[in-house]
Amino acid sequence: MAAERDDRMSTPVLLYHYPLSPCCDKVRLALAEKGIAWQETMVDLASKANLAPDYLALNPKGYVPTLRWGEELLVESTAILDYIQAACPLPSLVPEAPREVAAMRLWLKHVDEVLHPAWPGLAWPIAVRPRWLDRSPDEIEAMLAALLDPARRDRQRRLLKEGFGSPDTQTSFRVLAATLDQLEKALERRAWLAGDSFSLADIALLPYVQIASFYGIEAWMLEGRPRVGDWFARCRARPSWQKGTEIHLPPERLEGIHRASAELQQFLAASAT
Repeated sequence: MAAERDDRMSTPVLLYHYPLSPCCDKVRLALAEKGIAWQETMVDLASKANLAPDYLALNPKGYVPTLRWGEELLVESTAILDYIQAACPLPSLVPEAPREVAAMRLWLKHVDEVLHPAWPGLAWPIAVRPRWLDRSPDEIEAMLAALLDPARRDRQRRLLKEGFGSPDTQTSFRVLAATLDQLEKALERRAWLAGDSFSLADIALLPYVQIASFYGIEAWMLEGRPRVGDWFARCRARPSWQKGTEIHLPPERLEGIHRASAELQQFLAASAT
């Protein structure tokens, strides 16, 4: 088994990712949990590098992450998680009990269909908007025109104009709060989200909590949710945490994100009064 594991780990793995993308964090956490080494290429979403022709040749939808595993080219984060588990079964990130597998799948479905579609209303004004505010109207229109999805184009135009006052941000907070309440309820019955072992369910949800914490709203998230707080602390204690969630961005980028995060905290405080 050790020799088989070493053979798998010797397969060249290249991850195209962005440090503040929860979909990318999911994949990085899974690789770290498996002890799989990977090389990385950062795809800067704020400058629309994901829509450059060379990246679209890899991922026609222009999404991140994309994973090159040897000769295989993989897209869509949940499908990539399944591939990693199948290609490297140990240590397993899938529960043994059928009921727990079903619970894990429901969490993955929730992330893909509910939580992630609402995420841009929170993340975009922090990670992207500050950089766009420094660009000329012509540059902004060119980047918006490059978007493949008209709905995304309209949303980004709205978020650029309205910032945290956008209805998209309100939706993000409503969905995130409801998700956290579901986590709190699930953790009443089990140690991890799908059962007694850390699984792909935890990996799928963790990046959203981690990145929101990085944006300075951990206190808001964990207020009245002690089980989520305990779960988050146990996740952060895992050896995979640092490798899977570390954020490498230039200092000037981080400064802009921190300023926007401070504005978000002020917005939340004003909304609470």
